[in-house]
Amino acid sequence: AASQWRMTTTFAGDAAPIASNWEQSDSTAYANLGSAMTESSGIFTFPSTGFWFVRFTGMIKTDNAANRAAYNIYATTNNSSYVQVTESQVFGANTGGANTYASVSSEAIVDVTDAAQVKVQFHVAQEDNSNDTMGSSSYPQTGATFIRIGDT
Repeated sequence: AASQWRMTTTFAGDAAPIASNWEQSDSTAYANLGSAMTESSGIFTFPSTGFWFVRFTGMIKTDNAANRAAYNIYATTNNSSYVQVTESQVFGANTGGANTYASVSSEAIVDVTDAAQVKVQFHVAQEDNSNDTMGSSSYPQTGATFIRIGDT
């Protein structure tokens, strides 16, 4: 199974988790393989047990001096307590007030032993809350990829 999701709108500041404006990709030539992930309030549920590859990509837009942002994956094994499982930071260089963009990805292999209990969510922590996390309903700027890679 494999599916891709994206943020449809841009937002400023932190989000723990990014809880809204997610959609499954519908870009040209996209097709879901097998059962898709489901999402509710930023919590992603796996359609089946197994080992899953999860990639989260975040895109920052900034024109401020403080340009760093962390885009991280959090996971739970009890459908309650989420723990940070990746640390990825991006830095957009200040170019004299012009907008700058940068992207970073973080990846995790998640052992989904119980699809009702093991879930993931995505967080962003901006150094300057006027910085944006980019979103688009046309193509992924900030988004996630989920690929089942084997049985647990």
